[in-house]
This record gives sequence, structure tokens and C-alpha cells, in this order.
Amino acid sequence: MITINYNYTKNGGYGEVEYKVVRQSDSAVIVNWTSLGVPTTDGAQSFQIDDTNLINDTYRIYLRVDKKEDPNDYAVYTTVDVLVNYMMAGDGGYYSIVDKQGNIIKAPTSNGTTTWYAIAFDGTNYMMVGDDGYYSIVDKDGNIIKARTQNGSYSWRSIAFDGTNYMMVGQSGYYSIVDKDGNIIKARTQNGNYYWYAIAGKVL
Repeated sequence: MITINYNYTKNGGYGEVEYKVVRQSDSAVIVNWTSLGVPTTDGAQSFQIDDTNLINDTYRIYLRVDKKEDPNDYAVYTTVDVLVNYMMAGDGGYYSIVDKQGNIIKAPTSNGTTTWYAIAFDGTNYMMVGDDGYYSIVDKDGNIIKARTQNGSYSWRSIAFDGTNYMMVGQSGYYSIVDKDGNIIKARTQNGNYYWYAIAGKVL
């Protein structure tokens, strides 16, 4: 279950609160307007969304009061990332998929001989980066979507997703931007001569 916290303030009387859940990747309505009832007090409120059947993606949570249909009267209250499966990768090109209960979905499988150092998730697929400039894209079930591809010859040590593209960083100060399909948006560029080991991205 996913817990959503929000604050409620009475404005001329208490009104019925409803929520809606929309999958970001294709705008599919997962939960249409559903009543949370009428709060009896101001302040912190919360409700839960069943994530049992949700796939890997980002979900937009909408809130409204008193069934206002004008889109200007309600907005995305928050977004949540649902990661149904975990992916691990490492030496010898091996990777594996495990679900959120810890069950093995895909046994260790080789994706070339590259040592993979880091993984990022875009809401649908994973991108892994590693030695000798290689990167690859794998779906949530462990199927290879884009075979390992070389982006320079330097080791990539970390990767982050910003909501649109990935950025990878690594050896000798190099970084590069790649889109969700694995196309290089910004060729590897040097930012100092340091070994970049970590990067973080945020959807703004």
C-alpha cells in the first residue's frame, strides 16, 4: 500500500474530498475520482492506494473538493514512483530481477562481459552502466531492450534519471546524457579530471 499525506483546511465549510490516480507514461486513469469522505477537522489527513497491480511507473495523484470539474480547481497534488521489481547487476556482465517480496523473477543472466556499476529506473525500464563506456537498457522483467552499447571507452560509475533523460558520470571527469531509448543526447564531455562516482537527479 502507498500512503498519501495531505493537509486540509476548511473554506466556508467542510466538503467531500476525492482523489484520482493517473499513470504518467501513457496518462491512463488507474483510479477514477474516488471519495475519501468529508473531513471533520482541519490539518493532516492521509489515505492509502493499493499498489498490488501497479506496474513500474510514476503516478500522478490528484485531489479535489466538492466535485469541482474545472481543471483549474484541482491540480496534481503529488507524484509517486512505483517500483514493482528490483534489479541488481555486477561482475561478469550479470544482472538479475527480484520482486518486492524478494522472489527471483529473472535468475542471474549475462549481458556481455562488462562489470556493471550502477542502475537507474525511468518508470518503465532500467539503464545500467559500467566498464569501458558500456550501457544497456533492460525492462522490468529482465528482457534486454537495448544491447550493451559503447559511449566512449571510459568507465561509467553512476547514473541518474531526471524525468526525461539519463545522465551518466565516471572516469576522468566524463559525463554524458542519454535519452530513455538509449540515444546519446550529449556526447561524453569532460568536467575536470576527477573520477565521478555519484550523481543524483530530480524531477522538477
